[in-house]
Amino acid sequence: MAGLLLRWLVLRSPAGTLTADEAYTGVQGFEIAGGHFPIVLGGTAYTLPFEAYLYAPLAALLGTNVALLKLLTTLSWALASVAIYFAATRLANRRTALIAGSLCWLAPGALLLVSVTSYSAYASGMLVAICAFYVAAVLIDSDEPNRWMLFGFGVLAGFGFWLHPMFVATLVPMALVVLWIHRRRLEAWVAVIAGGLLGCAPLLLWNVKNSWPSLESPTQVEGTYLERLRTFGADLMPRAFGLRDITLRWQPDNIVAPMLYITIVALAVYGMIVAFRRSERRSRVLLPAVLLSVFPIMALFENLIFAFDGRYGIISFPFIVLALAAGIDSLAGRESTGRTAAVFTTVVAVWVFGLVVPTVRPLVDATDGDPNAHLRAAVAALDEAGIDRIYGSYWGVLPVEFMGDKELVGGVFPFWPIRFPERQRTVEAESFDDIAIVFVDTDEDLSQLPLPGERYERQTFGNIVIYFPTSSSNAE
Repeated sequence: MAGLLLRWLVLRSPAGTLTADEAYTGVQGFEIAGGHFPIVLGGTAYTLPFEAYLYAPLAALLGTNVALLKLLTTLSWALASVAIYFAATRLANRRTALIAGSLCWLAPGALLLVSVTSYSAYASGMLVAICAFYVAAVLIDSDEPNRWMLFGFGVLAGFGFWLHPMFVATLVPMALVVLWIHRRRLEAWVAVIAGGLLGCAPLLLWNVKNSWPSLESPTQVEGTYLERLRTFGADLMPRAFGLRDITLRWQPDNIVAPMLYITIVALAVYGMIVAFRRSERRSRVLLPAVLLSVFPIMALFENLIFAFDGRYGIISFPFIVLALAAGIDSLAGRESTGRTAAVFTTVVAVWVFGLVVPTVRPLVDATDGDPNAHLRAAVAALDEAGIDRIYGSYWGVLPVEFMGDKELVGGVFPFWPIRFPERQRTVEAESFDDIAIVFVDTDEDLSQLPLPGERYERQTFGNIVIYFPTSSSNAE
């Protein structure tokens, strides 16, 4: 219930405002419901818009619904919490499993926000990764692994790669451990590799057809390999766990937050060692293999250097949680009820008041109603003006287009990623006398207006700025 309450508070807060990336998922759901089936995100050479496929039947039946769109991510997060429980039972015991599942569900800091944000293939990718971890553990412990389970593990790993390449940072170590344990079994290699190829076959075929665009970085990002490693340790993970704010300043202050972060790292290392030493199963090597490999592999991806929203913390989060749970269980012990109660009370207090509250409290304080009311007002104004075509900033167009519930068609300035080429062509084929130009207030640029400024009337709706063409009889 605590996890549901926290997410309800976040959804009502400014953090519940629909973002352009989420709106893409929703609009793509409209497109899928209309018979368009993308292999990757439009305008991007990777990432399966998995949540858009889930949202498509809801879009067809119910139309625009921001809460449902966001809660698809929460559903995946809940399932991942259950999967972590089962994974922990393979590595430790039921109490460790309960701790791990609870910590995952009661997500800290920025990850709590990610758990209600409909980023394509993030929470679902985490779910697939932890399921692959469980299957890998079963295979490693088996003297004669079932070939179909080996094949299934390969499918999960391949599908995880198709969902988002960043998950190879955990999937590759798992696969290598499975293959090394069963290195003398040719059928194991054949089954895992064949399953992997099948799991990402649509992505591979799409690349073959389109001359391998996935091999090219979508944008050039500054930063060396070592700088990315530093960012992961100093910025990304503290941000993900709620110890840095969106400007990457320590919270609650420069003393308590670093001390908490050092404690979390130490507890995770301790838990990883405890889980390894306490188990006699071969699968005990799996968690150390993943945790020791994840950040070096992540650093191979240039675009993962961004830490301000903490979203890339989701890659390592479930496995850090497994280690933390093992450490907490060990510290709690089983001989003294007082010690057990003291450890669990301390953990709950630190997790809630040290990692969750500093992120949630400012959002609750800033809550003043429906966080998406301004988008509804913008759509109502466009409808009143008789305008059904919009053009402009990616960050402004997509949220308004989604809220238009299939009645609005949007296009973006061509220096932004063009997610929907057909919708883009539809807008660009119209006269700009009948098209409203949409910005967010932080990227408003009059030089981008296709008509002279005096031929527009400017209106604002929260952070959305719309220029209505005065040449159209619709704008007052």
